[in-house]
Amino acid sequence: MTTNPLTKSITVVQKHPGAASLHSLRTSHQLPHRSKSKGKSNWCKSACSHLFSIKFCLSLIIILLVLLSTISIFVSTFILQGQAIEKSSLVLGEQTMLRTYESKDNYWFGVSRSINETTGLRYYFIEVFRNNWYYGIFPLSNNFSYSLKFDTPIQQFSLDSFEWWSDSQQAKKNVFSELYATNQDSVWISAYYSVMLNSTNLDYVITTDLTVQDINTYLRSITISPNSRIYLVSSITSEMVACSSQNETLYVFDRSYAHKLQRKELSESTVPDVSLVGKLIKKKYGSNLKNVANSEINKYTVGDNTYLVLMNEVEDTHNLNWKIVIMMSVDDFMDPVTKFRNITLIVDGIVLVLSLVIAVLVSITITTPLHKLGYDMQEIAQLNETEPRKKNPIVFHEVKKLQHHFEKMASAVQAFMKYIPKEIVKGFIIEDNQSYFELGVTQQHIGILFSDIKNFTTICEGSDPRSLISMLGRYFEITSGVVYTNGGVLDKYIGDSLMALFGAPNTFENYVFHCCNAAFEMQGALAPFNEQLEKEGKPTLYTRVGCSCGNVLIGNIGSSYRYSYTCLGDHVNLASRLEGLNKQYGTNIMVSDACHELVKYNFLFRMLDVVAVKGKTQGVKVFEIVDRKCFPGSTEEQHVDPKKVEYCEMYNTIIEEYYLKKQFAVAEKELERYLEKYPNDYAAIVMLERCNLYLKSPPPESWNGVYVATEK
Repeated sequence: MTTNPLTKSITVVQKHPGAASLHSLRTSHQLPHRSKSKGKSNWCKSACSHLFSIKFCLSLIIILLVLLSTISIFVSTFILQGQAIEKSSLVLGEQTMLRTYESKDNYWFGVSRSINETTGLRYYFIEVFRNNWYYGIFPLSNNFSYSLKFDTPIQQFSLDSFEWWSDSQQAKKNVFSELYATNQDSVWISAYYSVMLNSTNLDYVITTDLTVQDINTYLRSITISPNSRIYLVSSITSEMVACSSQNETLYVFDRSYAHKLQRKELSESTVPDVSLVGKLIKKKYGSNLKNVANSEINKYTVGDNTYLVLMNEVEDTHNLNWKIVIMMSVDDFMDPVTKFRNITLIVDGIVLVLSLVIAVLVSITITTPLHKLGYDMQEIAQLNETEPRKKNPIVFHEVKKLQHHFEKMASAVQAFMKYIPKEIVKGFIIEDNQSYFELGVTQQHIGILFSDIKNFTTICEGSDPRSLISMLGRYFEITSGVVYTNGGVLDKYIGDSLMALFGAPNTFENYVFHCCNAAFEMQGALAPFNEQLEKEGKPTLYTRVGCSCGNVLIGNIGSSYRYSYTCLGDHVNLASRLEGLNKQYGTNIMVSDACHELVKYNFLFRMLDVVAVKGKTQGVKVFEIVDRKCFPGSTEEQHVDPKKVEYCEMYNTIIEEYYLKKQFAVAEKELERYLEKYPNDYAAIVMLERCNLYLKSPPPESWNGVYVATEK
């Protein structure tokens, strides 16, 4: 008869040289100096705003999700690793199946089984021994009945040579034999069951013989992993009994003594890794493995290989004392897990890249119009005009709505800024100082420029209003542009007049020069426009400019209903009067003595007169700008026509050396000679008439050369 297998499981598991200074003035005008602490604060705010940008947050969320996914992959890999070990362990505890033999009435029966490889049918036989004679093999029927014949024994056979037989006779109990050999290639183990019908006599011995080769074959049939090894070892001595390795030498046949074997311990295995693992086990537990707990898993590293070792006791009650030792390479059962992890990581990486690409695309779709909108907002906040851009399609409704409302606001702000000096408000906003929005003035040294159109009243009388407004608009466009180019601030338009400030609200280098330079450049800037007007048969628009500089009261003037940022003072009035005096002297640019002192090396001047403007008693020297010599800070002078130099020197000599020293007769002669050369110089004509007047009616002894103007 046969026994069912017992299964044991385990769990494993700028345009000109002066542009530099002009650039600095525009910069200082628009971007006032701020404190370091405020700069640091703004830097921190900027860093925080970038930190919490849409693009950054979207990317961060996706990266966090992918990181969580990656962590879950490693966790699942660890779990799968444990499950792989556990699944493998379920197979490991299977024990060998033993066959039984029977002895009755001095007969010893050995039951064997064979399987037809073609049909798969099983056949059972019994071998009969009696009185030291072997009678042969007899088949068993399907119901395991048999018929024995004891006519002629085949050969003599004694059981006394078997250790198990003598042990059963003596012990009269159920035991397993030690391994024994009938020859070098045939190693056996016997299990016998002693049957005593009474308490003293042995009546039957039921035995089972099993070759170690059968156990080896059975162990090899258990597939755990490609490189796993299963060993049966003695629990007491660690000697090997059987194994799944084909290249293993378990013992040496002892020819000096029948049926004896020289057994090898696990540490003496001919397989190097097994031998090293055996030595590690022996070092930890010794040779006796009885006290090693079942299903205890140990990890041993041998060279580059790591093994999990499981030891389970083979269950029996007949002193078999075997341990099943299973060695599994971690690499074997980790390969599918590693492949799974690698594939998942690759997929995860692809998903990460795709997610980041999608996140970047989505964030770009959102942030690109927002960045442009933010830039435009910053420009509007600084009161800069924004250039119209090509509109790109906006995907998100909220961004579209925001863009639409901003465009309406920007149009309103830009339209509003046409009515006020934007540089002033810009300075207030950038400086972020509430005191700028309060009524009050401060004293400040600035340059003041007034300009108007020559003979504008006459032009108005003979021009169509619409055409006049168009010409006037173009005139102001040109002259205002020159003011802005030189860093000036338009204070106001008064009919055909223009008032501009230089050096306010924020002062800058060489602002008096730029004030005078603006007056000079206006003449040249209007020349092409006047040529065009002449071609069109329209009246030309020539500008007359008056410039002065000095300390004035400047700030917010007005009421709670409306403020006006402007300036008050003698120098403001003087600049306005000088602009009007141009008409009396036939000049285009007239500047005060204060301006002349500051920029006399930059321009070619001629001294016109000493005038007490209307409303004043004290006279000032007034000068005409004839040409420009050089820009401030420049070592290279512009070419000045020598005829202009001679023209100025000749006139200046007449006024300073003769006229102001009351030598009116000499001055008269020199002016006549001067007019022979320059007959169209209206200023010389005026001074000649005055000399004639003083010759006829000499001035008082207290006369100091001052001419008191009676007209504005």
